[in-house]
Amino acid sequence: MRKIRVATIIWKDGFGGAERSLYDLAAGLDRSRVDMRFYFLSGVPGYFAEQIGKLGYKTVFLNWRNGLSIAGRWRLIKALKAYNPDVVHDHIVPPLTRPVIKLGIGCPIVYTEHGAAIQRMQGEGKWWRKVLEHFDFLFCDLILANSKASYKALRRVHKIVPEKIKVVYLGINLTILSHGKAKADTLKGFRIGYVGRINNKYKGVDCLPNIAKELYETWEFPFEFVVAGDGPDRIKTESLCHKLGVAHLFHFYGWVQDVKSVLARLNVLIIPSRYESLGLTALEALAMNIPVVASDVGGLHEILDDCPCAVLVPPEDIKAMARAVMSIAKMPDKQKKTGRSFIMDKFSNIRMASDLTKIYEILSVNRF
Repeated sequence: MRKIRVATIIWKDGFGGAERSLYDLAAGLDRSRVDMRFYFLSGVPGYFAEQIGKLGYKTVFLNWRNGLSIAGRWRLIKALKAYNPDVVHDHIVPPLTRPVIKLGIGCPIVYTEHGAAIQRMQGEGKWWRKVLEHFDFLFCDLILANSKASYKALRRVHKIVPEKIKVVYLGINLTILSHGKAKADTLKGFRIGYVGRINNKYKGVDCLPNIAKELYETWEFPFEFVVAGDGPDRIKTESLCHKLGVAHLFHFYGWVQDVKSVLARLNVLIIPSRYESLGLTALEALAMNIPVVASDVGGLHEILDDCPCAVLVPPEDIKAMARAVMSIAKMPDKQKKTGRSFIMDKFSNIRMASDLTKIYEILSVNRF
C-alpha cells in the first residue's frame, strides 16, 4: 500500500506547545503508512528541526523574509509540487498562505487550532487579522480543534460549520518522559513550577507572586517557585515578586528548550491560566507523575476533571490555589503516581497519531 504523503507547514523553528505536540505526533506515526515532511516558512534550523531530524524526517527551510513574502509563497508552491503531498497540514501560518496552497497544488488542507480562536473570543488580536482568518478558513478542508473549548471558540468566533471541525486531543510521547520524581539540585523545599509563556492576560502568571505570598504567610513548609519561560510580562511579574516580598522564593529560568528537564525538578506544576484551549504542559507533567494544580477553565477542565492527581480551582482564586498546592504536598505517594497511567489511557501520542492517520487517509482518498 502506498504511503500517504503529508506536508506539515509551520512558520519557523521553535519548541513551544505547537512544536512539542508536532514532535510527539511525528514520534507516534506509523512510518509504513505515513510519510511526513516538515516545511519551515521562515527562520533557520534550530532545536525542533534537530529533534525532528533525529526521528528520520526531512525538513525544508524556505527563508521567507516576512509573512507577506510573495517570493516565499512561490518557493513554497515549488517545494510542495516537487513533493506532491496527498495532504497539507498547517500549524499557525501567515494569512493568505492557504489560498495560495489550494490554488497552487489543489490538495486537501488540514489546520490544527492551537488556541488562537479562544484568544480571539477574549478580544485579543487585530480586527483585520480576524477578517483574514475568516477568509483563510474557506480554504481549509478540515479544522482540528485540540479541545471542545477550542471547538466552541471556532464556532462562535468564525461561524465555522460543525462538519468542518473535528476535536482531536493532543497526545504525549511517554518514551521521552521519565517516571517523575523531583531530582535533587540546588533548589530547596517543595518545588512549585510554572512552564510556559509569561503573559498575564492569557496565562495568569501574575497570580504566581500572590500565591507565593499567601503560602509564605500561611504555610510553614519550605517551598520555592520555578518559572520556565519568557514573554511580554516577565519584568512585571518579577517586579511584583519584589513588591510582595517574595522574590527570594522565585527562580526565573527564561525560555528553555528541554521542558522535561524542568518538569523533573518539580513537586507540583501550577497553571493559573485565565483561559486555555488545552494545557499541553499539564499532560507532560502528569506523564512524569508530577501532580498539577490548574485553573478550572476551557481545555484544562476537559483533560483534568477526572484525573486523581490534579486539582482544579476557580481562576484567579489565590487562596484556593494556595490550598490546592498544600493539598498536593499531603497527597499520598500512590495517588501522585497515577498521572502516567492516566496519560497512557487517554492522551498517548500513539492514539493521537492513529487518529490523525485515519483523517489523512480519508482526505487523501477524497482528493481523488
